[in-house]
Amino acid sequence: MKNLYKAFADVAARFPDSVAYQGRSGSRTYAQIAADVEARASELSGWPLGLQQRVAVSSGPAYPVFVLELACSRHCATIVFLESFMAPNSAEWADAVQSSSAHWAVTWSENSPVVARTSEPLQSATVEDSILLQARTSGTTGQSKGVCLSERALLCAVRNIQAVSRCEADCRTLIMYEPLGLLSQLAAIATLLAGGTVVDGIHLAAAPHDIVASIEREQITHLIMVPQHIGAVLNDPYLAQRDLSSLQAVLYGAAPVTKALMDRARRAVACRWIQCYGLTETTGPVTWLDDHEQELAGFSVGRAAPGVQVRICDIDTGEAVATGQPGEVQVAGDLVMSGYWDERSKRPVSSDRLVDGWLRTGDLGRLDGEGRLALLGRANDDIVCAQGYTLKPAEIEAAIRSVSGVVEVTAIGVPVGDIGLMPVVVCQVRDDAQPTLVSEIRSRLQEQLDASRRPTHLVLRTTPLPKGGNGKVHRTALRATVVAGELIAL
Repeated sequence: MKNLYKAFADVAARFPDSVAYQGRSGSRTYAQIAADVEARASELSGWPLGLQQRVAVSSGPAYPVFVLELACSRHCATIVFLESFMAPNSAEWADAVQSSSAHWAVTWSENSPVVARTSEPLQSATVEDSILLQARTSGTTGQSKGVCLSERALLCAVRNIQAVSRCEADCRTLIMYEPLGLLSQLAAIATLLAGGTVVDGIHLAAAPHDIVASIEREQITHLIMVPQHIGAVLNDPYLAQRDLSSLQAVLYGAAPVTKALMDRARRAVACRWIQCYGLTETTGPVTWLDDHEQELAGFSVGRAAPGVQVRICDIDTGEAVATGQPGEVQVAGDLVMSGYWDERSKRPVSSDRLVDGWLRTGDLGRLDGEGRLALLGRANDDIVCAQGYTLKPAEIEAAIRSVSGVVEVTAIGVPVGDIGLMPVVVCQVRDDAQPTLVSEIRSRLQEQLDASRRPTHLVLRTTPLPKGGNGKVHRTALRATVVAGELIAL
């Protein structure tokens, strides 16, 4: 099977003069990118960079990051992605570099890589499958782990993206998230291997009010969005005046959606809306809710993607349960990770999450008679609080999510004084949220949840909740930002 570099080289030979990348400072054709990749690969040879050696790369500008990734693929090397919340050369950053067994560490000075040799011995690793990308889980539910994704898995995921989104040579795909995060990886690589144009909109994640204008101006045909940014699009006061006729498909996921949000989206923007569900450990989406089933959005995340098997198993016994019964979602197929990086053995290991080819996702769900998956929350996000109750964050979040003025909501356990761990719900709210919002949230919780299932405190913020590169709320980082002075008793 071709690796990413060879697959791109074939496309570049077919479309040498087509625009492959368009950024704020200019564009690059396929032939120009191919030349830039060869130049970067020649530099890597001088490091020297060997087979399956590991390059820890800090988040940086999209174009040089993609070029470095292709050059690493040419050398069959591995990129370890260090997300933007890790400040280069900070203690957290240094720990991530060391625990990943990286041989080289790359930071950025504008568009140029700054390369540093680590203390890791330079011998090449030996693995059964070439690992292109190590994407940290970012601690969305606890301690971060290094997920090893093979070139085979990444290319399988890309083929599925191309098929479901109908991404072809005339597509213009807007990327809005960190270039080595899976959302941008899959969108960009699917576009490049189809002969289309990647439009760099990384700045839009921090300026969502400009998304609609960018889609119109750049004649975007495809993009991937998290629900928060769907909301930003719908709240654009000029949305009805914009010409979005170029838009063919919007893929969305990484967080729950409500039926009300997606009903609004489909009425406001005429294109194919496609929901996806997946994890870092599955190289992205493993189920799709296609456009013709969008009336189920908010209740189902769709059917298994090609080459993927999905089953529901009893959490305690691991045995498959009957159709319609709840349990843990398990996934098998070529998209599943090779394992978590183990610093001691210097190779991916499966741990107890990957058993006989089946990945235990930690998500709770059920399958209906037609193979559609409904998610019921996380098995290991439960908040065991000081009162002795166990609370389900998904229940709390679902109760509040549709309250007018709430943009995003996450429930976490937070130590409060000397009481112990307390259930706290943190909400990002609109700047124009009404003064009655607290009482509305309190009423909604009382209506939908009994006393033992409600949070004890509320935090309201107008700034976005911290997220990892996969678009999900970074629960560990969020917990660290909560201070006693902003807690509102419920």
